[in-house]
Amino acid sequence: MVHSVFQVPTGTTIGVPFRVDGDPTMNRDELLQELRMHSASWQAVVIVYALIVGTMIFSAMAII
Repeated sequence: MVHSVFQVPTGTTIGVPFRVDGDPTMNRDELLQELRMHSASWQAVVIVYALIVGTMIFSAMAII
């Protein structure tokens, strides 16, 4: 079962940041920290991009 911030009792956490005062809104610093924790590294983005472009080139060569 997936819990949202609204379903978690005050003061407890289930792997997500939770404010003790019960306010589910994030300020700018918390939002940026969450973004950094879940963002991909540039190396991973380059690898995925290269795989996509390589697959497109390989399939184009196979068609021709």
